Amino acid sequence: MERRLHSVHFVGIKGAGVSALAQYCKDLGLTVSGSDVGEVFPTDAALARAGITPMIGFRGSHVRSHPDVVVYSAAFDEENPEIRFARQHKIPVLASAEFLAELTEGRDVIAVAGVHGKTTTAALIAAILIEAGIDPGYVIGWPMVPAPLTGSGHVGKGPFVVEADEYRISQKNPDPKFVLLRAKTAIITSIEHDHPDIYPTVDAVYDAFYRFAARVRRGGLILGALDSPRIRRLRQLLVDRQFETYGFALDADWRIMDYEIKGLDQSFSLRTKGEKLGPFQLKILGRHNVLNATAAYAVCHHYGVGKSVLEKVLAQFPGVGRRFEMIGRFGGVSVIDDYAHHPTAIRSVIETARATFAGKKIWIAFQPHTYSRTNAFFEEFVHALKSADGVIMLPTFASAREPVQSPDPSVRLAERLKAGGGLVRTLTLADLPAWVRENLSGQDVLLAAGAGTIARVPELLRKEFA
Repeated sequence: MERRLHSVHFVGIKGAGVSALAQYCKDLGLTVSGSDVGEVFPTDAALARAGITPMIGFRGSHVRSHPDVVVYSAAFDEENPEIRFARQHKIPVLASAEFLAELTEGRDVIAVAGVHGKTTTAALIAAILIEAGIDPGYVIGWPMVPAPLTGSGHVGKGPFVVEADEYRISQKNPDPKFVLLRAKTAIITSIEHDHPDIYPTVDAVYDAFYRFAARVRRGGLILGALDSPRIRRLRQLLVDRQFETYGFALDADWRIMDYEIKGLDQSFSLRTKGEKLGPFQLKILGRHNVLNATAAYAVCHHYGVGKSVLEKVLAQFPGVGRRFEMIGRFGGVSVIDDYAHHPTAIRSVIETARATFAGKKIWIAFQPHTYSRTNAFFEEFVHALKSADGVIMLPTFASAREPVQSPDPSVRLAERLKAGGGLVRTLTLADLPAWVRENLSGQDVLLAAGAGTIARVPELLRKEFA
């Protein structure tokens, strides 16, 4: 990074990705400030641990110290008072993706991209490299990362692990954030339609990922999940690059074999270049996490990490927060907290719960995330939610960038499930804990799924059952 920095101010510092950048800058020894709304975010605790106290609200006065650069979240635009003040006073202003690109310039970047699986795969790669004594840098867009990671952002001296985000750079720049990165190693976990507010079709999503992959440095490595037809297509187009594949597919370079899940025990083997590796024990559950673990294994193998380290971390890594996180038992009910907010992720978390808790009734409390996603994938959500034994439908968690929609599409989703014979209850988040106490038992499992305020379910249940 050519820009010499002493101080950075972040607009929207509580956002997961921006919070990680703030923690990185703090680790770099810079003076860090930032502002956001007063609402409690999952990032609050992580920022506090890093010694960062966000200012509440957005005012030009928050930038009067004239930091070396103002970095803003894609949730905000040029009308934000702090961005306006910075522009007026000739303070450099960068979107968070632009700032990340500057931070990674000249480093050996391992960029993890994909509609699903980015966070877990990136965190697992970082954990393996730490265990191997390599001291990676990392910026991971999620606040709840486990040891040995010390937060969401760390400078490090080795390879730099980043989540590569396909969302737009800013409200005025529709380009995907990850096209600003020049990775040496790129992992693509999945390509399917998401973010319908900016990508009208799955082909538009695919084009974005092609642009990302095409920017991988010459002599670098692209690693893609071959079970995805669109990643197969990508490999066929990028014939001039070192492109390895992984997955359950018989022709994958890193082929997953002997996958087995029994309760809380999960194992799998790998076959690569005619050699069988494993079996490996995996603490994080689900077929999707076997894919994430395989990607991490393959990448770290290329960085010279030995088999014993790889086996140890796979067996011990507890996963990141809100990724099939087992919260505990409340009134005998096993409760799982998960970030799933896309139909594919919903199907996956229900499938994992059914395999883990054989013979139990699987309930999912689902909070749809954004009107645009709920409307665009309505039929897919219906199909995914049908695989649960019961559905508790919460109101949609809407984006601040979307106009209020009435009726809420969650109402239509509940009605459609009921019409199909599904067992459905419509509740508010505040009513959920008491309903669980009164209606569920030790024969039930509750999945709390969504990307919004449903993250408060563990806290609310602990209060209800205290």
